[in-house]
Amino acid sequence: MLSAIYNPNSYFNHWIMPDSDDYTRFVQVFNWLDGQSWFDMRMPNLYQQHVISMHWARLVDIPLAGLLLAFESIAHLLNWNTPRTGLAMLVAFIIPCILLFVLLKLVRACARPLLGKRWAGIACLMVPLAIQLVFQFSPMRVDHHAYILLGAGLSFYALQNMALGIAPKRMAILAGAAIGIAMWNGAEILPMLLGLGICITLLMLF
Repeated sequence: MLSAIYNPNSYFNHWIMPDSDDYTRFVQVFNWLDGQSWFDMRMPNLYQQHVISMHWARLVDIPLAGLLLAFESIAHLLNWNTPRTGLAMLVAFIIPCILLFVLLKLVRACARPLLGKRWAGIACLMVPLAIQLVFQFSPMRVDHHAYILLGAGLSFYALQNMALGIAPKRMAILAGAAIGIAMWNGAEILPMLLGLGICITLLMLF
């Protein structure tokens, strides 16, 4: 977060987002807020001659739309003449920071059974070493990949507790729910789902 604010070459200081998917995600959010149905994934303003329908799920749109509506309400109350795109950029900074906080809490929870409560936080120091992982949680990155990674991490946490004999039934439900929500967001979870299935099978056999 500090790097995004103080680095003059960061996406935040240039007031841009890192990928075209991030802009397209906000176009989808704008269409929804302007009255488009939850189930209508068409993007009529993308190509005027060929109206296409996006394959993305709406689930990721909920926090973006919720925070954007909150900022629009505040701007209206305070009579700020701020365009929606400007408020969207502010949302694009805040949401990934929240998701990164959740990721760090999840990493600490996964490390606690192995390192103990006192030293579990050390595992969070390893997160910045995974550059591609951190990129998905960096400010201005609002696509669905961070949610998929959180779903995979939550399922790993549940699987770990199952292996340790900690509330195995509840952890099995949690793992299934996490993978299911991640699948709703994107098919990129499929390799992780395969690995999770293999691990669960081994736990049942041994």
